[in-house]
Amino acid sequence: MTFNEHSKTLKQQKKYKEAISHLTPEIEKSPNNAHLYYQRCKLHLKNSYYKQANDDISIAIELSPDKWIYHYQKACLYQTTQQHSQGLKEINKALDTFKQTMSKIVHKQTNKDMCKIYRLRASIHYDTENFLNAYKDFKKAFRLSQNNPKVIYGFAQSLRKRGKFLKATQYYNKVSELEKGNHMPIFYRGICFYKLERFDKAIESFKQTVEINPYYFYAWHNLISCLNKMGNFNEALHYSEHVREFRLLKESNYPFGEVSGCYFSLGQSQKAITNINNHLKYRPNSFSGNCKKVEILMKQLLFTDAAKICKRIKNKYPNNNHFKVLYLRGLCNMYNGKLKEAQNELYFLVQKQPENPQYINSLHECTRELPNFKSNSKISAKFEHAQRCINNKTPMHIKLQISANIYLENNQPELARKKLQKLLIYIPNCQEFWVCYLLSKCFLLEKNVLQSLNFCKKAILLAPQCTLFNNHLKFLQKSLNN
Repeated sequence: MTFNEHSKTLKQQKKYKEAISHLTPEIEKSPNNAHLYYQRCKLHLKNSYYKQANDDISIAIELSPDKWIYHYQKACLYQTTQQHSQGLKEINKALDTFKQTMSKIVHKQTNKDMCKIYRLRASIHYDTENFLNAYKDFKKAFRLSQNNPKVIYGFAQSLRKRGKFLKATQYYNKVSELEKGNHMPIFYRGICFYKLERFDKAIESFKQTVEINPYYFYAWHNLISCLNKMGNFNEALHYSEHVREFRLLKESNYPFGEVSGCYFSLGQSQKAITNINNHLKYRPNSFSGNCKKVEILMKQLLFTDAAKICKRIKNKYPNNNHFKVLYLRGLCNMYNGKLKEAQNELYFLVQKQPENPQYINSLHECTRELPNFKSNSKISAKFEHAQRCINNKTPMHIKLQISANIYLENNQPELARKKLQKLLIYIPNCQEFWVCYLLSKCFLLEKNVLQSLNFCKKAILLAPQCTLFNNHLKFLQKSLNN
């Protein structure tokens, strides 16, 4: 067996250490043979011997600086060791050297080699989250080799990262056709459909993913999440039990939040809380877990308990702006009648995210309950800005609530009331009491005190512990007596 044949056999058998030992004496015999250093570099890289790999490829480049493949190999090494800026420089050298070499020998550059270079440069751009340049290079690579699954997969990934979800699904489909046993393109196709809110298609993709790889817990998690969003709560719980029974997920990765949401939606509040508490045993500082518990407590109208958890989470992460926590705590304080505290928190949020119509609207509603509302020009100015911030992604219930509040601001209670009555179709169940309260305010402005009283009583029936509503009821009863 010749030297090359022996080396090839060892590589095929993945006996990389033996291959290195076989190659080293040949290097000692021919110390100026750059190709031998290049071959040993690849073997060192297979064994994760990065220093030795770097030494060998550096010698190869020094001996033959006009070989593009050596610069390419060094770029591979830099990418593996996450030295991305050096990797980018080296792959650009490989590209320049390749073009010069091809022109010097008047040889048509091969699509395969050029594709290889563009793909590596695209991967480095992708690793550094430069998704636009990654997309451009993957596109060039794809044009050169349209049946290379690695290139197509990278191209699809760059499309997804740039928000081109529907187009990305086409390329994920192509990868799955070329690589039947690969679950990753099918999983990311599901992620794209999830982003497009086509949950039925996402569910189909995630089910296909777990058929290929039943141990891929991200697919199970997303499948349960999609079923939850589709309102298929019993099916979501069925899969969650399947996951737990076969221990496909570690307890810390179990989708407690989604499962708790299913239990709550099915009216099983105690199971929802028990489930989320089990999650917090494993991860007591879980941000998502605590937020889910806050949301469930708010749906149960336990605002004081929810506010306490919000405060603890905020104190646990003092260096992070967890706007969601502050917003939830602001709402809890507002519903509990702690208006000044709520106003401070909501005002802080609006300062941090001045384009968020939801924050602006809640701040306005909170401030309106305070005695100095009319004199608070800063809040009024921000509220005028809220309508301009509404976009396609703004939920319908927020749009309606802002419109209703603008009519109230302009002393048009009848128009506000129509918006609020429509809002009852869209508003989340946990906030129905607040809409009833606003309707009561509208009827009061229309001087229909009796109807105002009826809606106030309905608000109290839905949220009996809300101080604001009880104070409003006393005011209405006093008005009727007078």
